[in-house]
Amino acid sequence: MCTFCPDATGHSAQEGGITGYSPGKWELTAGSRSDCEQSRRRILKEIEMAKSNPRRAIIREWTSLTREKRRSVEQANAFADAALQRHRLPRSRRPPHDVIMAWLRPRIGRI
Repeated sequence: MCTFCPDATGHSAQEGGITGYSPGKWELTAGSRSDCEQSRRRILKEIEMAKSNPRRAIIREWTSLTREKRRSVEQANAFADAALQRHRLPRSRRPPHDVIMAWLRPRIGRI
């Protein structure tokens, strides 16, 4: 059984009857197991892109602050708390605050 097929019925290596992922919707595709692998790659790529969007936005907000407001770790902690209210981060094993701080740490005090 293939976990990336939307109908969860699985598939065999025979032609046809395999469902695949098309950006924005699920649709039937004719093909073999490689179609399912392509669907899997597309889904993983979209997940990775979704993760990078809040990261870019938060880093952009941080760097847009004046130099005086982004010099210390305490300021970064306060900014990370505020950013958590504005942005929804993807699920992670680490706490969201730690994730944001990992993004900001190299940029603290940077001119």
